Amino acid sequence: MISISWFSGRPWSFFGLLLLGLPSVVWSGPPMVGDDPGTAERSHLEVIVAINGASRPSIDSAQVPLLDLAYGLSSNTEISLVMARQKIKTNVESSSSGWGDAVIGYKWRFFNNETLQLAISGSYSHAMRHSSARRGLVEDVGIVTLPLMASLEIGENLLNFQIAYSMNSIGSKAFDYSIIDLHYFSGIAYQLFFHFILCCIPLISGMAQLNKQGL
Repeated sequence: MISISWFSGRPWSFFGLLLLGLPSVVWSGPPMVGDDPGTAERSHLEVIVAINGASRPSIDSAQVPLLDLAYGLSSNTEISLVMARQKIKTNVESSSSGWGDAVIGYKWRFFNNETLQLAISGSYSHAMRHSSARRGLVEDVGIVTLPLMASLEIGENLLNFQIAYSMNSIGSKAFDYSIIDLHYFSGIAYQLFFHFILCCIPLISGMAQLNKQGL
């Protein structure tokens, strides 16, 4: 069985959450890939199409599109493959795009009850094309990531926690974390989303009028 869904992707971005209307808030550092202990159903292929974006003072980057494939080996294990087209724009150069990193992974959910889920996983990522690394779209290094994930339901809130150890082929090592609240501030997120849409409608209409007038 194959399912197709739209999701905010990885790493999480607040703008992406508003754009897609998903009620979520995330705290993470530094930089963290947010995931949860959930796994695809046995013999079930999940297909997730996502858009990721990040903005910094010196560079803007986006993964458009990001394709996330997950296949359930059993009720508590899955294998996954993530691929994306990477686009970047700096303050001094025009935008460039190309293939980004490919990530292969394995996840095992070893505990699951009504309120708590726990899982461990491992993944390896590397640039899909050396030309993308030469152009500065991605780093030409392999990265191994070993996260521990937890999902805890507290009343109406569903909290996802993750802590991960990562190391790359040039010897760098790091511990990262993330906390994602999937329900808290949901009303605020939706209000901001609709305000964003209402502000964009006049702008889009005005641009269309200018285009018709040949300006």
